[in-house]
Amino acid sequence: MNLKSIASRLMIGGVTAVLLPLIIVGYLSFSKAETALLDLSMHQAQGIASDLARLTRKILESELNNAASIAAQQNVIDIAASVKASGIESSSDGIEAVFHALKRQFKKRSSNYQGIFIADANGRIFTGVFENGDMYKNIDISGTEYFQRTKETGKDIVSDMTFSKATGKPIVNACSPIISSSGEFLGILGTVIKADYFTDLISGRKIGETGYGYMLDTKGFFLAHPKDEYILKLDATSIEEMKSINTKMLAGETGVEEYIFKGIHKIAGFAPVGINGWSISATQNQKEFQAASIGIRNSNIIVAIVAGLLTVLAVLFFARAIVKPINAAVAGLKDIAQGEGDLTMRLEVNSRDEVGELAKWFNMFIEKLQGIIR
Repeated sequence: MNLKSIASRLMIGGVTAVLLPLIIVGYLSFSKAETALLDLSMHQAQGIASDLARLTRKILESELNNAASIAAQQNVIDIAASVKASGIESSSDGIEAVFHALKRQFKKRSSNYQGIFIADANGRIFTGVFENGDMYKNIDISGTEYFQRTKETGKDIVSDMTFSKATGKPIVNACSPIISSSGEFLGILGTVIKADYFTDLISGRKIGETGYGYMLDTKGFFLAHPKDEYILKLDATSIEEMKSINTKMLAGETGVEEYIFKGIHKIAGFAPVGINGWSISATQNQKEFQAASIGIRNSNIIVAIVAGLLTVLAVLFFARAIVKPINAAVAGLKDIAQGEGDLTMRLEVNSRDEVGELAKWFNMFIEKLQGIIR
């Protein structure tokens, strides 16, 4: 292919004129779409994390109110006072009556609860009801953080997530102190919430196809995660790839951040629950939300290829229509210049444009030349 020929120049110029704007527009649209989708996804991840944190806080506050309401019931106060004054054995009839009252109340609760218990001032559970209807009894919680904190502060508290002494499963206790009319501490009442509740609430929240939520405590251990084996067993601070985001979560910050986990680019929003220093994150693979921008890029590439092919075909057609009569005139002049030229040769005049004019005047020149020679 002669790059100096008119046909080559027309083809190169035509293809360049068509493809260059398409490439520029395609790149700009892909770049802007990618940036816009990244910003949107960051905003969405932040919003989901904040929503989950607010919802979790409201649920925990509701559980505290519920525990406080039951702890303030007169029959609960009376049996706690009786146990403190006379001991558990001497208050067996009253304990039995309270057990059945709690059992009736527990039937109205969802399956997210493991049970309700009442402990005396020394941290000994003397009654309560499990989800299966059995009675809580003879469980010592005096050394637990939630009993000590409730007793010392005299306030309603949510315990850290821990493994239940009764079932061995992870639970959270919403505890309220039982106080006599004279202000004396008689014990605590606790509602026992299964950790599965938070896993379903937080990790069960679908974020696209790959996204999920998780929750950390103040030490960095998972409290909610799609994988149950991580709960209270995996320390998120030991995951080097997530060090930056987990550090901010443990500091109680709100924000959004990009990170790479096991070679996968991710984005995560995070927000504090506001109770016990817990923090929630909503994470998603970047590849998923970038799929739309990649689709735009691929569409632009296809359009550019199709436009390029059509341009090449069009330029070839028009270039041939322009160059063919010019080449014929060149061949005729060359034949005359080299001698023994055919002066009877004429070019076909098929158009009224410049090429047609060229053919017309070439024919007139040859005709006059033929006359002179004759």
